Amino acid sequence: MNYQRLRLTRLRFPAAQQSREGHTPANRKFTFLNAHFITICCFLAGLLGNISNSYGQVTSCPGCDAKEVSISSARLIVPSSALSCTPGEPVNATLAITVTANGGATRYSLYLAAELTVGNNAPSVVSFCTPQSFSGSTEFYIPVTWPCGSAVTVGNAFLAWGINKDDNVCAGGFTCDNIISSKCGKDPTIFPVAAPLVASFISATACVAGQTTQSVSFTNTTASGTKPYSFTYNYGDGTSEPTTSTLVTHQYTTTGTKSVTLIVKDANGTIDTQVNQVVVGSCCQFFATCPANTTLGTFTCSTLANIPPPPTTVSALTSAPYNMTIGNNPCGTIRITSVDNATVNVCSQSNQTITRTITVWDDLDNSNTINNTEVSQICTFTYTVEADLTPPSITAPANVTVQCAANVPAPVPNTLANFASDNCGGTVTVTHVSDVISNSICANSYTITRTYMASDPCSNTATAIQTIVVNDTQQPAFNGIPANVTISCGTSVPPAFTATVSDNCSGTALVAPTESQTGSGCNYIITRVWTYSDGCTAPISATQTITVRNNSPQLVGVPANVTVACNAVPSPANVTGQDDCVPDIQVNFTSTLVPGSCANNYVVYRVWTVDDGCNAPVSATQVVAVVDNQPPQLIGVPANLTVACNAVPPVASVTAQDNCVPNIQPTFSTNTVAGSCSGNYVIYRVWTVNDGCNAPVSATQTIAVVDNQPPMITCPVNVTVACTSAVTPNITGLATATDNCSGTLSPTYTDQVSACADGSYIITRTWSVTDACGNPASCSQLITVKTAQNAGCFTANLTSMVFDGTNTHFTFSVSAKGCASALSYIAFIINKNIGVVSPTNGSTYTGLHNAYKVSVPVSKKAHGIKYDVIGEGIKNNDSDVFAFVLAGDQTGAIIEVETKAGKKTESTDLGGPNCICQNSPARIATATESAETTELTVKAFPNPHNGRVFLQITSPVDGTANIDWYTTSGSKVDALKVNVQKGVNEPVSYEVKGNQAHLLYRVTVGGKSASGTIISGK
Repeated sequence: MNYQRLRLTRLRFPAAQQSREGHTPANRKFTFLNAHFITICCFLAGLLGNISNSYGQVTSCPGCDAKEVSISSARLIVPSSALSCTPGEPVNATLAITVTANGGATRYSLYLAAELTVGNNAPSVVSFCTPQSFSGSTEFYIPVTWPCGSAVTVGNAFLAWGINKDDNVCAGGFTCDNIISSKCGKDPTIFPVAAPLVASFISATACVAGQTTQSVSFTNTTASGTKPYSFTYNYGDGTSEPTTSTLVTHQYTTTGTKSVTLIVKDANGTIDTQVNQVVVGSCCQFFATCPANTTLGTFTCSTLANIPPPPTTVSALTSAPYNMTIGNNPCGTIRITSVDNATVNVCSQSNQTITRTITVWDDLDNSNTINNTEVSQICTFTYTVEADLTPPSITAPANVTVQCAANVPAPVPNTLANFASDNCGGTVTVTHVSDVISNSICANSYTITRTYMASDPCSNTATAIQTIVVNDTQQPAFNGIPANVTISCGTSVPPAFTATVSDNCSGTALVAPTESQTGSGCNYIITRVWTYSDGCTAPISATQTITVRNNSPQLVGVPANVTVACNAVPSPANVTGQDDCVPDIQVNFTSTLVPGSCANNYVVYRVWTVDDGCNAPVSATQVVAVVDNQPPQLIGVPANLTVACNAVPPVASVTAQDNCVPNIQPTFSTNTVAGSCSGNYVIYRVWTVNDGCNAPVSATQTIAVVDNQPPMITCPVNVTVACTSAVTPNITGLATATDNCSGTLSPTYTDQVSACADGSYIITRTWSVTDACGNPASCSQLITVKTAQNAGCFTANLTSMVFDGTNTHFTFSVSAKGCASALSYIAFIINKNIGVVSPTNGSTYTGLHNAYKVSVPVSKKAHGIKYDVIGEGIKNNDSDVFAFVLAGDQTGAIIEVETKAGKKTESTDLGGPNCICQNSPARIATATESAETTELTVKAFPNPHNGRVFLQITSPVDGTANIDWYTTSGSKVDALKVNVQKGVNEPVSYEVKGNQAHLLYRVTVGGKSASGTIISGK
């Protein structure tokens, strides 16, 4: 892949000379092309060689090998105001990286990490991430700080980009997990970053043998712009030199500061200048002279910081207090050493004089040692340090007087050290020397003389004395001496109390009393005395007096009088006796029962008595009155009910309870009162209980039995039959009925017939039933009798239509007669909103004589089922049967039958409104009356059949019906006889013998005959 380097172009005016003297000439202006840049998602700060960002600087992810996005070039944009920068000076700039997306497609968001190299520094990583979309070649801009004039390269890049509009590899900070539907790849190419030309050079001086002034070597350090360069030096002494070499040397003939200008021209013709100031010296001489006064001064411990430090520079040697004279043009390097002959010590016994020897020389070979060929000078200086002989200053704590020895303060030498001082400012150490006791009278009365000593760092000492007087003047005191008391009997005398005494010096002590007694018998006085002395103050004492008396005994726990029920008589209370002088005194108990009006009404008298043998006996009585005034209760008596005859509940299990009579049992009786019918009556159930004391308790449950629920009647489903079929209930179905009181019932029916213009008719059969209590119920069944419909050369006959509660099942018979050619298809066209359950589109339907290809719908414009004949078709005088199922109740649906014979298409309608007659209905006999029958008629169903057929015979006379069966060739195959009555008879069942497709039948009754054909549907 070829990469095109983009350059930063710096436009100049004709006077295109640049200055490096710290300012920009007035005529120096620069213009940057393509300096407009966008703000990207992250800001990179710092030098180009040390750039960081917030994206973790991911430089590789697994599986990144896409090549469609890469770096094509890079350039550095520097503001024109910064082009006068000094080489190495930090300059705010913009790194512009051109990214090329192949193929012209738009990419969405970009992450880029690349190695950036500045000058000879090691590469570092720069990265950024932006949600910006891009295509083709797009520049992305990164704010950076550029070391002025430095060469920069960028490359070895890792890139990740989105390929969908919703991709954003920067979401939440770039990680490899962000590459889902995105792509990534690596570009190992290293691109030079085009930077503006900045002229730069350095210089070094040297002495050349035979020359009295220095020569200067100049090294061109220009690194930016476009190589190769051409250079011109203006040496500042009136001479100049063009060159292409990066190193040139110029010999100056005079000393001083020279203004040297470097003019650089790069391969693009850009010109820049750099001006440096170069100091040219002479070559070379050295001398040194010691001063007349070599005394540096006298110093005390408080002025040691003023001792001059050893000199390390020529300027220090030539300044006070050393004041040496030294030549300023050596041939080598001026070296200085300084040595003191002693260490400063202010604690010596006398003043200290220290000698400082200073050596200075011209070190020609830079060995840092003096040899015989090098010029040197030694100067000796002295200074005096005065000895510290002054003791420190110390002040003792103030004298104190305390009550107790425990209050004597501890020695505080460390505290005193904080306040001691020394003339030299060193650390003063304070120690406790001694405590001397005098004037001792007792343990807490004496005098202490306390001595402290202070020492400074030079062992100078001083002392201070504190006087402490200990004098206990506070007497001790008793704590909690019990008060005087009066009690009964000696057994209650409190035990002797050990008192606590408190003293300010001795603390707490325990003191036992002395005890004495006056008086005798039951009444006496006890005196207790406590005495204590602390040894320094006067003794103290305390007294308690206990007076003993005798009292009468008491009864404890005597209950109050109560009136209770027979089941709540309390047990005798646990009454106890209490006496001050007789422990465990005994209590006597008696109980007396006085009967009442009945077994559970009486009074109990309970008496308790106590005697201590000294005082009068003490008695107490409790009266317990027992009464039974609570009658018994009946439990579980059910509520009154009104129920149907089949819902009479069984007798409830009623129990009784009484507070005085356990296991009391109720009695039970029942009575039934008849109503208006067998299903209406009332039951009275009575329970009674008596406890013998209260009035008897009774409860009654009344159950009203009512038959107001009509029977449950179920009609047979609505049916459609052919005109040849019988419509008696054994054919069209029987209604059933049940009653909650009367059981199974037999419904009766009546028929109402509505005749249609096309010969079809509808029978509305109403079934009715009534139970024993006169509750009626009825339901209706519709029986549709369809006649065959003729249309041109074909006849369509609806042979059956049955709704099964979910779908409607249809069977049609279609025959051809007088057609120009065979019927090639038969179609049943229905409303477009009716669903076809079966057959399905594309299936094959097999009729009696032909197979058909099924199409659902008929066509794009007609909805329904189309049967295309596979083979010759339905020929004249032939017929076939078609069965299909429609979704829902479609018994009233309009169905158009369409056929095609040759090129002629004919159709007719069946079902629906054809049997909802608008004219007056013809009168047809109902199930309760007979119509006058003059002709013998026979109808066969189902036809086509599946092996069994029924013949409905309507006879004009009573008699025997002869039924003969023939093949289409006239051969008789079977015969049977049945008895018939005048009118409509029950259908005759016949099991068809053989596998004939068609059979002929002939029925003869009383000289009348009728015939017909049945068709096999197998």
